[in-house]
Amino acid sequence: MAATLSHPGPPAPASVPVTVTVPVPTSTAVAPLCQTHRFRPYYAPSEVLQLIQLQAYLRVPVGEGSWERKEMSLVRIQQMRQVAMGFIERVGMRLGFPRRTIATAQLCWHRFHLHHPLKDFAYQDVSLAALLVASKLHDTLKKLREIQIAGSQVNQIVQGGNGLGEGDPQALEAHRPRLIAIERLLLQSLSFNFNLHRSLDPTITENLPQTDLFTAIVRLCLSLGTDKRFAKLVFVLGVDLGRTMVGLSWPALVCAEGLVWLAKALWEVEKGEEVVVLGEGWAMGQVEDHTEIAQSLIQVFLYLLPSPNLIATTLQSTPSSSLIPNSTTHSPASSFSPSSFSPIENTRAGLGLGSMGLGAGGGLGSMGMGGLSEKDKALQLMGLPMTLALGLSTRNERVAGGGGGGGEGEEVWGRLRRRRRE
Repeated sequence: MAATLSHPGPPAPASVPVTVTVPVPTSTAVAPLCQTHRFRPYYAPSEVLQLIQLQAYLRVPVGEGSWERKEMSLVRIQQMRQVAMGFIERVGMRLGFPRRTIATAQLCWHRFHLHHPLKDFAYQDVSLAALLVASKLHDTLKKLREIQIAGSQVNQIVQGGNGLGEGDPQALEAHRPRLIAIERLLLQSLSFNFNLHRSLDPTITENLPQTDLFTAIVRLCLSLGTDKRFAKLVFVLGVDLGRTMVGLSWPALVCAEGLVWLAKALWEVEKGEEVVVLGEGWAMGQVEDHTEIAQSLIQVFLYLLPSPNLIATTLQSTPSSSLIPNSTTHSPASSFSPSSFSPIENTRAGLGLGSMGLGAGGGLGSMGMGGLSEKDKALQLMGLPMTLALGLSTRNERVAGGGGGGGEGEEVWGRLRRRRRE
């Protein structure tokens, strides 16, 4: 029998220690190549304030070739915002836009500066781009050149011109690419989502369009059975609501409910009568929401309230014919009201800002504006809210008619004084 020889196999390899390299996180993370932003229809009021302060800063030189970032004050932010809101309203009125288009343009301006710094863009450029986007959203189309011409005319009136020229065609054409670029940035800030008036109800489809503020006001007043005077007050308050930031935090229906709540409180304080009964379950929002909306609007009124010096200067520089009720000329309230920039208005007659030295026939110094404060001069650019303008106009008509300034002319002013004391 053959013997079987067993050869030993190769020796086992020696164990080699395995080293595992763990990546150490560095402080500087690599930015992704693509960023996706999801559209948020509404922000909390605290988030809105935080985003505004994040985008509101100034570059202050601290040395040769060096700059320092300095945050803007809330007063400065409010001033820049109100100047832009007045400019949007004036240009929109001059173009004949409906109120929903102007309000949407103001909302687009607010949303744009949640993501872009205030000082990096001129407010006129962002305002014109917002009007262009709003006109497309509401199918009230205007060519970009028409919007540019209207903006140029408003600037001429504010600077002391007559506002009748169309500007330099070459300058308008050279300015066109910048407005188109800002329009694209504005659409990106909207995430290309054009449904700005969305309900808070998650069961409602996102693509379903919702009603705008003024439609919600009319429907709510009809359902509550209010009279026309009260509905008009709510509508005028809705016009001025575009100057605030509440449209970024609440839908149109809740804003309309807050305006009805504010109008009811002001009406009862002034008239002493209950104009409407708000029963249980009349509103979708909470009382805290209505209070926040009302306080935001009241703060804008108090900030834009003209001083007695400004009113006296307006009365002295206004022809006596403009103080006669039912006259063909405007009252002093239209002197610094954005609504006076109507397309059908004769700007040669010194309307608009003319009676304050900002219309045809003179600059700031021609009407004795040197005695006004810086805030009063800035008020000429901001314009009065329509609620204050109507109250001042009615009061001046009462004074001219021998009524002593009482009655309905003191409605808005009395309401604001009482609200301020509270």
